[in-house]
Amino acid sequence: MALFKTKTDGTHVTIFKPSHIYAQMLDDNGDAAGNIFDFEEVLRDTTTLSQDDNDTSEIENEVSDDPIKSLVTLGSFQFATTIEDIQADIVKSFCGFEEDPTTELVFAPAQYTEKHAVVVVVVPNGTKNVALIMPDLQLNTRMIIESLNSSLLGVNLQGTAQSKTITMGSGADAVDYKTPMVIDYDYTLPTNATTDLGALRSTAPSGN
Repeated sequence: MALFKTKTDGTHVTIFKPSHIYAQMLDDNGDAAGNIFDFEEVLRDTTTLSQDDNDTSEIENEVSDDPIKSLVTLGSFQFATTIEDIQADIVKSFCGFEEDPTTELVFAPAQYTEKHAVVVVVVPNGTKNVALIMPDLQLNTRMIIESLNSSLLGVNLQGTAQSKTITMGSGADAVDYKTPMVIDYDYTLPTNATTDLGALRSTAPSGN
């Protein structure tokens, strides 16, 4: 059977400039918990989702210079963005601050507490939206309080995407995918009725 080269220009997906960055905290069971945040005060050019270099090691061969086998460990996905907003709900949810109900004073944590969130970065692509979905981001968030004469106080929302098992389909047709990130090429934006930011659609988009 002959092989043909595929030209990509007619089907290319070249995206830039996010339109939305969503986040929702996860509880200790990994389930969606609390409000879905649609961050609007995001510092330009601070949003990154990059994969660490793969880690490669080799099993050396006693009788040859060629290794017996190369072992490759995939690099983790690292996410970061700067939110120029320190409202109480944000620092409590993503930075681990605690609020005293009587005085409404908000206290910074004295030590790191593991927190996880689902984060979605949405980028327009013509009439559709492409979404980069991290179903389980272990947060390593910090506050930014510096250069206050020329900068705003903010939150550096960052973390490492953890692999999560996602089941698509049901019964005999169910398939499990263990993944740190999902790409949805026809993403539907959440509404006020959305309760689980990490819920994926169960069918292909109409017309596909």
